[in-house]
Amino acid sequence: MITYDDITVGMVHFNRPTLLMQTLPSYLKFGKIFVWDNASTAQNQIPIRALAAKNKNIEPIWCGKNVGWPGALNTMIQKSDTPWCIVTGK
Repeated sequence: MITYDDITVGMVHFNRPTLLMQTLPSYLKFGKIFVWDNASTAQNQIPIRALAAKNKNIEPIWCGKNVGWPGALNTMIQKSDTPWCIVTGK
């Protein structure tokens, strides 16, 4: 049986902190959550930093340039050490 610890969640973020704050809490039951930030402004990174500080299963990935959605997802999938990945982003 698959458990939440068998699944890594990968989320792509770019300057949409309100949407992130509405969505990310629904994934907190999973063992590992990557939040890829595609070079958002410093102000729009604050919610990611705050959630990661409170939840040890959130691992922010800070990208110095916007590599787009596919590049971010491919990298997170490769970085995952679980047998399953859920990828999301808008």
